[in-house]
Amino acid sequence: MPLYSEETIQQLKEAADISIVIEQFVPLKRTGGGKYLGLCPFHNDSHPSMNVNPHMGIYKCFACGAGGNVFKFVMEHEKMNFPSAVEFVANTVGFPLPKLTQTQDIHYEEKDLIRKINEFAKDWFKEQLAKSDSAKSYLEQRGITEKTKDLFEIGYAPQSGLLLAAGKNGFKPEMIVKAGLAAEKDGRAIDKFRERLMIPICNFSGVVAFGGRDLGGNSPAKYMNSPETLIYNKSEILFGLNKSRRAIPKEDSVILVEGYFDVISMFQSGVENVVAISGIGFSDTQAKLLARYTKTAYISLDGDEAGQKATERCIEVLLAQSFSISVVNLMSESGEKIDPDSLVMQGGAEAFRAHQGKAKNWLNYLADKTKLTSPDEKAKFVERTKKLIATMNNAELRNQYLNLLKERFGTSVSLPVFRPKPQAEFAQNTDEIHWKSLPSIEIWLVNVILKNPDLQSTAIQICDPSLLSSRWLAELLDYGYALYEETGKIELRTLYDKLPDTHKDLLTHLPEKPWTKEGAVKEFSNAVLKLRISRLKVELKTAREDFERYKEIQSQIKHYEDLEQRAKDGEDILKFLY
Repeated sequence: MPLYSEETIQQLKEAADISIVIEQFVPLKRTGGGKYLGLCPFHNDSHPSMNVNPHMGIYKCFACGAGGNVFKFVMEHEKMNFPSAVEFVANTVGFPLPKLTQTQDIHYEEKDLIRKINEFAKDWFKEQLAKSDSAKSYLEQRGITEKTKDLFEIGYAPQSGLLLAAGKNGFKPEMIVKAGLAAEKDGRAIDKFRERLMIPICNFSGVVAFGGRDLGGNSPAKYMNSPETLIYNKSEILFGLNKSRRAIPKEDSVILVEGYFDVISMFQSGVENVVAISGIGFSDTQAKLLARYTKTAYISLDGDEAGQKATERCIEVLLAQSFSISVVNLMSESGEKIDPDSLVMQGGAEAFRAHQGKAKNWLNYLADKTKLTSPDEKAKFVERTKKLIATMNNAELRNQYLNLLKERFGTSVSLPVFRPKPQAEFAQNTDEIHWKSLPSIEIWLVNVILKNPDLQSTAIQICDPSLLSSRWLAELLDYGYALYEETGKIELRTLYDKLPDTHKDLLTHLPEKPWTKEGAVKEFSNAVLKLRISRLKVELKTAREDFERYKEIQSQIKHYEDLEQRAKDGEDILKFLY
């Protein structure tokens, strides 16, 4: 993610008319004095209660209390992080962000070029689809309308031609390879996707990869996806989220399906709060991404063995984020298992909603598919389920599921063995901090961020509060970031005034320590590295059944451990953490 200086952020904030940005999403009415009024999008507002003041660059809803600057509005409304919001605002108001130097992001120019190649390829694939009768016929057979085809920007890759067309537009073959759209064979580059229907995979900024569905019948792989690149990490992307991110909070639920056409067909039928895991192991990062929009999930994956394993993986990961989870088993009119794509093509959105109304909560789903005839089998199931419940950080939700277990199996409602260590600081019915349980490395990390102004804009881009296991420290850091986004700095006296009493106490107890600029950067970098490695090692334990994901995590751990050694040898590793 690009790193922009505090000076650039301030210049953009001064240049951006907040009313122009907000009117991209909410109609505003001028009220006099240069101010505007509109319906607040952050609560069910029937009478306009959100005031927008372009002169001060702020918005404020006097009904629900939502308010802040232009970046905060975009972050809250579009569920973006701070750097993405900066780029969105800049693009909206036509503010030229500076090109980053090599020391700021050694891969920035390469990432930017890959983005441009993907956008070119998307448009070229769309042109080829218009020329391919077989590809158009395939979409017609699947019931995909012109409107849906255009919405998802579906295209077609013929036997060859992309490399030639890209070359004529100034893109070198080696960069097409790095973008994942070509492969090297016998010392030369060749088109990677051949005779495939091409489906763009997007984040909120644009196309980052493609999924290709074989139409030629000459490949053993029905679907082929882009490899990971500098801008595409498959564990951080959910197909369709760029389209469904507004429907999800509106419905206050998300539906997880298997493939591209499940999302496309459901969206076409009117079920828009849907994303696809696209056949990969569901990750903690993806669950946290969804948690920005809702805490209710319906899992509707294939009913075969692989689909059932994927369903269980989704349950495990979503529970750790305290989701309320239900599993939707789909059946055709003849009683056969069916995928969401086929179901909505046969019966429309009503057919899916009918099955959704019969969904089982995750506990009943697991119980119904497990043999539970003997006391030993029941004991093993209860033990396994309690381990899952223990990962939840929502105390009330934990208690509800423990009560369900007690009702069904007569077990206790305690979690004396399985409660994970990161939760040790939480008192069951108190808001007191358990000081001894606060991880020292997290204390020093929060301390160095809050007390070193030169580090704060960097920290916001590198260190998300979710990296911390301590709820209290993560919340304190989040308060600090919110103040930075509002004022452009974290002034400790101002922060103290804004904090709840418990967090005020925590702030005043942070250690006193003087840093040099280099020392602060070093301490920050080392702490972030250690926490990332620790998080990945936990994730590694849950990925043993997904060999590709397991290798990927091992590779990431090795990368960070190498950086640790380089840091010990005296190298500044900050630039490698973006």
